[in-house]
Amino acid sequence: MLAGLLAAELSAALVVGPGGGRAQAQTRVVEGSIFNATQGGGGVGGLPVTLHQISALGPLNLQTDSDDQGRFRFEDISFDPARAYGVSVRYQGAIYGTDLDLSEGSPPPLRITIYDASSDDTIVSVASASLLLASVDRANQTVAALEIVNLANGSDHAYVPGADPMQLLRFGLPPGATGLQVDTRLIDADYAQVDRGFALFASVPPGEHQLTFSYRFPYEGDELTLEKSYRYGAGNIRVLASKLFQNGKVVYIHLNP
Repeated sequence: MLAGLLAAELSAALVVGPGGGRAQAQTRVVEGSIFNATQGGGGVGGLPVTLHQISALGPLNLQTDSDDQGRFRFEDISFDPARAYGVSVRYQGAIYGTDLDLSEGSPPPLRITIYDASSDDTIVSVASASLLLASVDRANQTVAALEIVNLANGSDHAYVPGADPMQLLRFGLPPGATGLQVDTRLIDADYAQVDRGFALFASVPPGEHQLTFSYRFPYEGDELTLEKSYRYGAGNIRVLASKLFQNGKVVYIHLNP
């Protein structure tokens, strides 16, 4: 599902014609074209294009294929203000798309940019990372942490994980971490916690993309030594850990970028 599409209650979108005649459903047209921004990239014809219509009752999707020039068109779309709308294109294992606002009528022609895929994770890096050690639960001897990572892809290819599980994007967590929550606006992203970290099931198109995750991890005694590594490097690291421990206790942090 496209990032940002919200479920809403299903209701009829009707307008009354002049003189109070029989109500008719409002309709829209959604059209656009697909552009491949990878130098020497593949063709844009024959690609599956989906018009998403999301309501409280679930998705109601329409599909078509792009023509030889990458153009697509959906006609006679019944507009319902209680629905959320979007368009997506699937290409070489990645999904590209955008949310739509149909409240003011048919939108201007769309331009959806796609990229050829690469499973080489060296094109992915961390432009910046922030680690916030937010609070301590002394009774349960755990620390609450929040991390914000800005993933960067400076190439003209989209990173798409290959079939090998080791090609998934991976991020480290302290030993014993629990309560993991992950949030990102990467389209169709999911995650799974594994030993000492988690794997992100997502493609990464060119540009910067924020990834936020929170968790709790245990500590022993009155001091904590935390070693943090970044598999994809880190151009800039910020750590906030003020007033974690009271009564003069200290948090020792070792970062290994």
